[in-house]
Amino acid sequence: MDAIHTYQLKRKMMLENRWLFATAHLLTRSETWKVTENSVFFPASVAILFASLLTACSSNQMSDRSELPDHISQLENLTVYDPDIQPADTVVLTRETIFESNEEVFMGGYIHHLAIDAKGYVYISSTRPGFVGIYVFNPDGSYVTSFSQHGRGPAEYESISSMSIVGENLYLFDTRLQKIGIFSIDGFKHVRDLLIDQSQLKENNVDYSQGMIANKLIVRKDGSFLVRLKSRPRNDPSFQHKEVYFKADENGKLLPTPYIQVDSHTYYFPDEQLSLPFPGAFSRSSLVAVGNDGRFYTNWTEDFIIQMYNSDGEYEKAYKHQIQNANLNIDELNLDRNMTNALNKYELPDSWPALHTMELDDEERLWVATITDSESEFSWWVLNKEGKVIARFRKEGERSKRTVVQKPIITIKNGFFYSHDRDLRQGIDRIVKYRMEFVEAE
Repeated sequence: MDAIHTYQLKRKMMLENRWLFATAHLLTRSETWKVTENSVFFPASVAILFASLLTACSSNQMSDRSELPDHISQLENLTVYDPDIQPADTVVLTRETIFESNEEVFMGGYIHHLAIDAKGYVYISSTRPGFVGIYVFNPDGSYVTSFSQHGRGPAEYESISSMSIVGENLYLFDTRLQKIGIFSIDGFKHVRDLLIDQSQLKENNVDYSQGMIANKLIVRKDGSFLVRLKSRPRNDPSFQHKEVYFKADENGKLLPTPYIQVDSHTYYFPDEQLSLPFPGAFSRSSLVAVGNDGRFYTNWTEDFIIQMYNSDGEYEKAYKHQIQNANLNIDELNLDRNMTNALNKYELPDSWPALHTMELDDEERLWVATITDSESEFSWWVLNKEGKVIARFRKEGERSKRTVVQKPIITIKNGFFYSHDRDLRQGIDRIVKYRMEFVEAE
């Protein structure tokens, strides 16, 4: 029995045993969580406040740029923050609600994307081959409705690769059909569909259109579209995989001038000619976050360096935080034989990347997860627009299970931290909602 069938069987068994499910469901709500040195979060009656933060700000002139690698020291308008001991706020996360299949609804697929509206309603896309569904939950976790279905007609989709809410509309993107779907969140009615049109790219910029596919939609607060094109994996070690962001007009036509371009991932190539390259949990990659105003924040995960671009894609400034990358031991990753044989051909890094992921919240604060020496948690930093640290805290997460193909499912909005919790062996696939509290360190 494969993992998918096992997972579905476990979920159905959980729903059939309703009294047991209801008890477990109640136990997961309204609990406060804290962290110890050697464990992930566990329920507790009082939340723990974390230790003081190591950070301080310094201008370029206050830091010796001659000690930085060339690719860093040559950045214009670079600010380097030295790790002075300076107290900062901490963040307490109190687990409040979960959103998952329950007695009211059974989500037939697997959670892939998440969106939150201004009133706290939760929209979850749940998909699998041959099935697409969008499920709406009240802020308290109770089920509201579902809409959309699998197909090629109006309001029908074969996959959902991104989903967001701007104003009164929900926007989704189907990579397979290259289609934008727009729904009103007032009544959950379908508004219209748009097909992505790359004709101007093919006419004016062949390099960007060949071997790339649109796989992410970004909707800015003014309703304009940005579309990410990403290189398709290919078995060619010399090929430079990249991601390029373009503006699309109101009809879905991509305009030929790119906004920004970043490298995609570090790939490794197996010996078999027909096998595709793969990234490892330790692969370096680009992280991109886009604010509601269209401002870009980018990072290459080798270092804790954030580069900022304005809404026109023009570089403005960068800042760096000095941290030590965690040591990497490939033998601890439990790789299969084929991956091990492929990696034996490479001179692999001796450290993990500096960063795991980063997200912007609705107040334009940047939340950055760094990889630590711990296998069971990441260290999170909350930064303001100048890159100064507002807070730092630890949250559970396994670095050996990182996937660099896409960022983890995390949304920070309306004073809450939403994250994805999945364990197929245990039949768990859910969104967890935490109330955030910033508390000044003593």
